[in-house]
Amino acid sequence: MATNNLLRALAAIFDFILCIPLHLLLGQNEVYREWSLGLFDFLSVHVNLPWSVLTIFPAIICIFIILVFYRLFCQLIFNRSFGQALLGLELNVSGIKGRMLGLLYVLASVILWPINLVLESLDLFSLSKFFSGVEQKEVDEISTARVLLMITFSILFIAISIALPVTLQLKQSVVVYDDRDSIKVSSQIDEILKQKKVIADEQTIFFTSNRMKLMSSMRLDDQRFIVLPDFDFYKVKKSIKFEPVIQIVESETNSKGTIKIHGTVDIMKMLKSAFVGDPLSSLVYEKLHGEVFSKKPYGQKVWSRDDSTIGVMHPLVVEDKIELLKYILEFDMLKRPLQSISNGPFTSGRLSLRAHIRKLMKMDQSSKVLIETHGNYKFLVSRILEPKGIREYWLPLGTRYPLLLEFEWQGNNNAQGFLEEFKLAFFKNAFWFFDYQSLGRFPELEADMTVFNIFDELTTREIDVNKVDLLEEYIYRFFYNTCRAELFLNGAQRRGYIKRSLERTSKIITMRGQYRKTFSSFFLGQMESLVKAYTNKDRKYFNL
Repeated sequence: MATNNLLRALAAIFDFILCIPLHLLLGQNEVYREWSLGLFDFLSVHVNLPWSVLTIFPAIICIFIILVFYRLFCQLIFNRSFGQALLGLELNVSGIKGRMLGLLYVLASVILWPINLVLESLDLFSLSKFFSGVEQKEVDEISTARVLLMITFSILFIAISIALPVTLQLKQSVVVYDDRDSIKVSSQIDEILKQKKVIADEQTIFFTSNRMKLMSSMRLDDQRFIVLPDFDFYKVKKSIKFEPVIQIVESETNSKGTIKIHGTVDIMKMLKSAFVGDPLSSLVYEKLHGEVFSKKPYGQKVWSRDDSTIGVMHPLVVEDKIELLKYILEFDMLKRPLQSISNGPFTSGRLSLRAHIRKLMKMDQSSKVLIETHGNYKFLVSRILEPKGIREYWLPLGTRYPLLLEFEWQGNNNAQGFLEEFKLAFFKNAFWFFDYQSLGRFPELEADMTVFNIFDELTTREIDVNKVDLLEEYIYRFFYNTCRAELFLNGAQRRGYIKRSLERTSKIITMRGQYRKTFSSFFLGQMESLVKAYTNKDRKYFNL
């Protein structure tokens, strides 16, 4: 009996080791990763365990669950597991009925294994036999050759468990084009907040977008790019939804680009998932680790109000920003794919983070991944060359509230050149305020408004009634002047872009007017007449 108990224990240990690489392979699946993170969250709340144990315990539970299914599968198909086969163990059953009873034996032996082992060691009772009515064949002695073979296979599976994450990392690695020594964290935000007024010459216009979290300026003599509001419509069940788009037209060639905002990325959830898979993260990234697992309500945008426009939403301190930059840039999207091993052998966390970012930013082997600086922020950029142009995804680094931005330029052989020129003209003076609720006030004069006020106000849940009259006047004047100038120039291609912007903006205004009664009947009539006049090229309407 003692011999059989020892062999069963050795077989169980071997099968557990075999299930470790299965756990790592399943970890590439998003559903499995989310389930593992949910298990960690549950244990961290309901079980009082030290951190060193808490980072390992969920993985042990996952492997144990895989072990149960693995044993059930082997019992049904082969009547024994790989570990049992190596040691010559087998149930004393045959036929379909025997296999079914064997499943009960496996469930009892695996789930109740510690209790069952003690009872059988004392020759008292066998819970497995009690629940299933079957038992294993007796083995008279332990074969040294079988034990050595099992040890050899155990070493092999342990080596696979160590090498597998590295292999997956090498297979999916991409290159980041950047001078890594130049990465620094900007502290311009404190300086900007202290400046209440900016003195500029008459040739400079300032724009602010609270939705895009951006303040910048552009000289009028640089305006070879026309910026227009636009919207994409889609249907959800029986409702029509829309997403705002910024449309850019290059005035010389009439080629077009767009900017889309895909919402706030839950970077803290991604980091939490990564740190759970890396027990050494608390030592290497101590400050960032403490921030990720702090009790601050970063998931809810709780913010304190300094004045009527500025709301601080628990921004990261400089030390946390530096560690966040390092962690994201060092995980494995490098010229040296194995550098992440320098922070320890636990690579599953970085693989999880990399998988999230690759999916988020549409990265593949053809993507070019860069680190670009625009104003006061560094961005992780995924550049994708397409048959009709170029597309880029931007993820800001150094904030817990990053917006994912998508840039696209189509319709010209020099799409990449136009996009680079637009970025230089538009973002060279950019100040991003991702950690702040808002920095821009609604302009008090129509002359101070820009196209971004249309973009922001038409996509807010509630428009301030005190703003409506001024907003209506600006929207109408903006499109009237834009349409008039285009009819004067008589450019067919650009005229189509402006017509799209006018029609879609007018549709949003009509939808909002019907739903919230936001806009006046007079304004709705004005926009309807403007759309009709521009569509019919009514030069008299535009005093041409």
